[in-house]
Amino acid sequence: MSSNKASLVTKLVNASVPAFVWLLAGIYFLAFSFSIRVPLTLDKFDPGPAFLPQLLGGGLLLGGLAQILHNLLASPAYPTDTAKRGSAIITTAVFGFILLLPVLGFHLSATIFSIVSMVLMKVGWLRTILSTTIILFVIHFVFIEIFMIALPLFPF
Repeated sequence: MSSNKASLVTKLVNASVPAFVWLLAGIYFLAFSFSIRVPLTLDKFDPGPAFLPQLLGGGLLLGGLAQILHNLLASPAYPTDTAKRGSAIITTAVFGFILLLPVLGFHLSATIFSIVSMVLMKVGWLRTILSTTIILFVIHFVFIEIFMIALPLFPF
């Protein structure tokens, strides 16, 4: 009887640990988004500056809960160890990008993130370099040139 309870607790912990990062990030975005009060524009249809963090937080929470549910319902015949490992590496790359953004600026940190993520997905070098160049050019052109939104720059 106790081994059944222990295995249920162990299965619940093993299912929730990979999703814990997403749940924690979702709670963070939701908790602090309600204190944002300054409107982005004076338009009456502006959803407000808290809308995007609330949407992101809700999405992260739902994704974390879906991952827990998937891991709980996954058959032992189909181990998800490689999926968990890949998810953990991509999650680390995303948070590394976020942490490097103010230090290295957008262009350099996005280049590193793009190359690392494509190498993790086993994309060839030619496609990696070509895709990274195109993605950075499009983001730079749209945000900096068209919308005139300042992205973090290299501080030195």
